[in-house]
Formats: sequence, C-alpha cells, structure tokens
Amino acid sequence: MTDVTGTQASSQVEMAETELRRLGLGGVRVQHFGELARVIVDSSVIPVLAVEPLRSEVVNLIKSAGFTMVALDLTGATTGGKS
Repeated sequence: MTDVTGTQASSQVEMAETELRRLGLGGVRVQHFGELARVIVDSSVIPVLAVEPLRSEVVNLIKSAGFTMVALDLTGATTGGKS
C-alpha cells in the first residue's frame, strides 16, 4: 500500500468528486481509505451508477484520481449523520 499524506488524500478526493459531478452526479461524496475510494450517493442513484456504461466510467475516473479500488456504499447517503 502506498503512503499518502493528508494533502494528497484531500486532493484525490477533490479530483474524484469533481469528475463525478461533471457526470451529473450531484451530492456525491468520496471518502479516502488508502488505495480505496468509497463512493457515497443518494440511494436512488445506486441502481443507475452500478450498471454499464456509467459504472465503468465512474471506476475509470476514480482510478485516474489515484485510487486503485472503488467501493459503492450500498446504504446510500444519509442526512444529518455520518455514512
């Protein structure tokens, strides 16, 4: 596993979130867990995000931000609390 500084981690998250928003995924969040990016979206978006061709595009964008693994949080985004 590659060591990543806090600044690098923030940069990776920002880059991934920016690219996902360009795809029209508003309200998307990415959390940094080393080489893993945890993608959190509203539960209504999960069925769309998990199928082709969008799935591959999302994976490629997140990997281009420097992550090697991508996980989709199946619980969906929550309001007023932590995901």
